Amino acid sequence: MAKDLGVLAQQLRICKEAKTELNSQITVLNAEIKELQIELLEGLKEQNLSTIGDGVQTVYIAHQVVPHVVNWEALYKYIHENEAYEMLHRRISLKPFQESYEQGIEIPGIDPVVFDEVRTRKS
Repeated sequence: MAKDLGVLAQQLRICKEAKTELNSQITVLNAEIKELQIELLEGLKEQNLSTIGDGVQTVYIAHQVVPHVVNWEALYKYIHENEAYEMLHRRISLKPFQESYEQGIEIPGIDPVVFDEVRTRKS
C-alpha cells in the first residue's frame, strides 16, 4: 500500500529543515576552519617553519600550483595545436544550454535529457 502523500510531504519538509540547520552549522565551522588555517599559515611563515605537530596531528604548508588563465584565446590555440583537450573540463554550462534549448536551437553533439524532480516551496 502506498504511503499517504501528505505524510511524505511532511517528512520531506522535516528533513529539509534539518538539513538547513546542519548546513548552517557547517557554514559556521567552515569559516572558523578557514580563519584558523590562515592564522596557522601566517604563523608558520613568520616563524620560518614548514611543519609543526602536537602528537595528534601534523600541520604543514603544502604548495600547490593551480592555473590562472590570463589569455583564453592563446590557451585554446595551444590546446588545439597540441591536442591537449584533457586540460578542459568536459562539461557544458547549464544556463546558456537551457536558454538555447528553450529557444529551439539545436546544438550539435548534444542530446537534451529531460528529467522530473520533486521541488517544494513554502506556502
